[in-house]
Amino acid sequence: MNKILSIATKVIVAVIVACLAICSNNAQASHSKVGATAGKTYAEWSAGWWQWMFSIPAAENPQDAQGTVDCSLQQRGPVWFLAGGDVGRPAVRSCKVPVGKQLFFPVLNLMVYNKPGESLTVEEKRAQLDDFFGSRDPGVKDWDPAVPQACDLSATIDGQSIARFTPSARVQSSPFPIDTGDGPFGFPAGLVDREAISEGYWVMLPPLAPGEHVLKFGGRLCQAGSLDDHPDFAPIDVTYQLKVVGVPDKSDSDSDSDSDSDSDSDSDSDSINNVQVIENLYSAFASGDLDTILALVDEDVIWIESEGIPYGGTFIGRDAVFAGVFGKIADEWDGFTATVDETFAAAGDRVIVRQRDGGTFKATGRSMEAEAISIWTLHDGRVVQFRQVIDTQEVVSATLP
Repeated sequence: MNKILSIATKVIVAVIVACLAICSNNAQASHSKVGATAGKTYAEWSAGWWQWMFSIPAAENPQDAQGTVDCSLQQRGPVWFLAGGDVGRPAVRSCKVPVGKQLFFPVLNLMVYNKPGESLTVEEKRAQLDDFFGSRDPGVKDWDPAVPQACDLSATIDGQSIARFTPSARVQSSPFPIDTGDGPFGFPAGLVDREAISEGYWVMLPPLAPGEHVLKFGGRLCQAGSLDDHPDFAPIDVTYQLKVVGVPDKSDSDSDSDSDSDSDSDSDSDSINNVQVIENLYSAFASGDLDTILALVDEDVIWIESEGIPYGGTFIGRDAVFAGVFGKIADEWDGFTATVDETFAAAGDRVIVRQRDGGTFKATGRSMEAEAISIWTLHDGRVVQFRQVIDTQEVVSATLP
């Protein structure tokens, strides 16, 4: 199966700038980038989350669920949604998710929509949310006039704060249509609004390594001054026991298989997982998806390009790779592409990709298409080393004056 990776100048420059901000552990800088995940902004993803929730019937809707849930319901694409929590009722859920999926979920969120007989405009709905989350009046009739604000927001994975994606930036959605269907999680049945608006605090969790993980998130709305709980909202507290798998879980099959067979299954699963990681990485490069790139490439990666070509040599660390390889390619080439012909799982957590790199070198105006072999080494689902062997004569012929 052929895949084409196009590296545009504006994408690479954006990647470098954003990487420098995030890699410096400047949390606020990362929050300003609330838009380049799998081709959609957080505002668009938040609208999609609500539509996803209403697409699932009340009887199986995960927003009301406890215990084991099916996280695959109505999911598609590189980003999967996770249900949030009910106010005042801690939720503990467990489910399986495929390797390579980003997980998008709300820590706190609200939605404004037209009830029967109402005709609020989009601007009026936005104003209500603006007021509720930060002004002197909540903007919602008959609610307590005390100033509400978000308090004690948190999100952790395996006990560690998701610092890079701390939910401290609120996002207001794009307008989106809703149809509440049979009325899941307390909504009236059959309610329709063509332009609902939501606002809240969201997390886009990068793909997790295969295995078991504990995700916890929550927060509360409180009143300014006293910081007491808002009278209409109890705290949110959600825990997910996640099992990240690359193939159907083998533990559910015959328990009589011997240990050698189990070992073989684990090895096969790891190989498939690694191939999926690399495929996801190529897709992320193609779309300029910085969040996925950062999640899948280790900060201390060793990156080895063939000697004898521009950018040849060894680069240590993600910043060095972005500046010394991707940035220069973006500056010096037009229409640079990498066409992936085949991908193979190899021993020792390695994945081999056979590809053809092509483009036009700006300084000479000459084009090239060079065959290359890329060897990716992974550890716990992240790239720790890259080595490429390329047809250097083809590259040099295009770049020499």
